[in-house]
Amino acid sequence: MCNSSSRGHSLKIRKQFSRVNCRAFSFANCCVDVWNSLNNEVVFASSLTNLNSRMLILVFFTLLQMMQVVRYFVVFVVFVGMV
Repeated sequence: MCNSSSRGHSLKIRKQFSRVNCRAFSFANCCVDVWNSLNNEVVFASSLTNLNSRMLILVFFTLLQMMQVVRYFVVFVVFVGMV
């Protein structure tokens, strides 16, 4: 465990060093970055139902942000194509 009070939540996990790919790309090591990127509201949810609902909201808003970026990219590509 990693104790960080300046960024993110205090329940961060460190990735294990590995010399072989089967360990480096294991499910547990791949989930570390996702877990460490979650905000306090999601990590410290009071119940599993609460955790699930907060994760759905987080995923929904992340998708909305991605769609916004894609929309700006499409407008940019169309604009550059017109010039």
